Amino acid sequence: MKRIALSVLVILFSTQIVFAELIKGSFLMTEFEDGKQTEDLFEIWTIKANLSSTNPAIQIQAASFVSHAGETRVFPWLHESTQVFQVSPGIYKAELNGRLNPFSDLEVVLELSPDGRKIQTISGSMRAGTRGQSVSVFKPDLKTPNKKIQLVNPSYSYSSK
Repeated sequence: MKRIALSVLVILFSTQIVFAELIKGSFLMTEFEDGKQTEDLFEIWTIKANLSSTNPAIQIQAASFVSHAGETRVFPWLHESTQVFQVSPGIYKAELNGRLNPFSDLEVVLELSPDGRKIQTISGSMRAGTRGQSVSVFKPDLKTPNKKIQLVNPSYSYSSK
């Protein structure tokens, strides 16, 4: 009887430890603005999540790669959660701070693998534009094996003068 009770206690305790650990993942994200896929932009999201029951938190480091006129610019963003809710077992909804304007708070839905150790998928949305008139939706790119970009060294033009 003691052995069964101890086994149940160990199983319950180990389940709590899994969700208290830092869970990490990276995704190449496609952006849709007002329902239309943007062809000149993609993002790489690196996610860190601590989904313990006492103080859940999610942090997303996003790098936006924007191509225009043969050049690619990189814009780094840091999103930190202001609220995290468990919607159902293994599925979380989070509100995170935004980008450059008061309309751009990021809202994400994050789904964990069945064992709770990996981020299985993530999607997000936020308002964009100077007046919040557009909606950007981010989804993982599951079709493209890699992205080829032309990175231009902005300091090169200074050294050639």
